[in-house]
Amino acid sequence: MKFKNAFLGLLWSTSSALVGAQTHKFLSLPAFSEAEVKKTSSFIDKDAPAEILYNSVRFNILPRQSMEKEYYSKIKIYDKKKAEEWLNLEIPMQSGERLLEFEATVYNLAGDKVEKIAVN
Repeated sequence: MKFKNAFLGLLWSTSSALVGAQTHKFLSLPAFSEAEVKKTSSFIDKDAPAEILYNSVRFNILPRQSMEKEYYSKIKIYDKKKAEEWLNLEIPMQSGERLLEFEATVYNLAGDKVEKIAVN
């Protein structure tokens, strides 16, 4: 009887983990926020020239022993003159890897209006 209860408990916890694994927050990308564009300084460090608002990497195992890496980052620039390292980002790649798709969107504040610029 103890073995049966232990087995059922293990089965329950495993199935709960699998069901819960499908609803992780990092799988859904954050929506655009006009408040983030209008933000003038970091809440963590008032003197920071830039701040990472969101960062995630997702790995997908594909057929034929290949893997797909999907990067998503949201970076807020406060001071362009001091944020050189954030304005020039590198995409890490190893030999045999290739970049299939690249998309960047820049949001600028012009007065009270937000301008969207797509970079492909």
